[in-house]
Amino acid sequence: MSDGAKPARPFAYTCPICGGAMQNGEDERGPWFQCHTGHEFSAGDMDERMTAMVDRALSGALRVLDERALLCAQFADAATRAEEPGLQARWLDLQEEVEMKAQVVSGLIDRGWPAPAAG
Repeated sequence: MSDGAKPARPFAYTCPICGGAMQNGEDERGPWFQCHTGHEFSAGDMDERMTAMVDRALSGALRVLDERALLCAQFADAATRAEEPGLQARWLDLQEEVEMKAQVVSGLIDRGWPAPAAG
């Protein structure tokens, strides 16, 4: 990102735009990040984009959990109509587990993020 700054070895961060491997370095402006295709980010930009990625992932997880709970309820109803109480109980137990996990994810979403430290 700056003249004379040498990037450190690649590490486990991925580019929030393209998913490519990232390198990082630091110059007079502070830490910076750059992916192999050239996307560049300051520390603040990287933090903002990574937070948005986590928010999208949590929202997607909640949607899938809600859908799975609905599917379990539908399968439990079908087992009831088929007079299969053991299968019905299995689906109801699974629905309860999925709903519990959805509550945890929903709580994480509702909690939000602390404000970044000044400086």
